[in-house]
Amino acid sequence: MLVCLVDEFDYLLTKDYQVLFSFLEWSRSRNDKRAFLLIGIANTLDLLEQLSQRIISRVKIEVSR
Repeated sequence: MLVCLVDEFDYLLTKDYQVLFSFLEWSRSRNDKRAFLLIGIANTLDLLEQLSQRIISRVKIEVSR
């Protein structure tokens, strides 16, 4: 399993989401098929509302408060 912890996750939410899309595509295109867990830490309370539907459809989102 590959675990990636990203602090200040809200800074990855650029206007075109290119950084986040690239990161998600990288995780899908790896040759090995081990599980990939991305943990994002953000101070923004409305982070989920800021995510585009394209991002949400590619990942399983669980919120812990």
